[in-house]
Amino acid sequence: MDLAISDSELELMTYRQLTSHALAWTGMALILQALAYVIQRRFFPVLAAQREALIRLNTGDYEYRLPARGPHELAPLTQAINAIGQHLLNSRNNMRQQIEQTTADLQESME
Repeated sequence: MDLAISDSELELMTYRQLTSHALAWTGMALILQALAYVIQRRFFPVLAAQREALIRLNTGDYEYRLPARGPHELAPLTQAINAIGQHLLNSRNNMRQQIEQTTADLQESME
């Protein structure tokens, strides 16, 4: 009994498998690229605005507030940045009032 093995049928199956794997990897790459695009469009503008707000707070612009927008995952960070700004503004105003009161008390005691 002779068995004849055909290489051409085996090669054809191998090429079909390679082609299907290549298509599957290409599909996954496209899905990942689309996901990255969505993440970039959704999160990066909000993160850039938060970064800008922190820079402004660092330079003394304590009245700047971030608008409540963007994905809900970043909302607590936005609220915290706004709370820090409010706290710094309140601290600065309290310090000014204390300085004015102290100055007034010193001027009164010198008279």
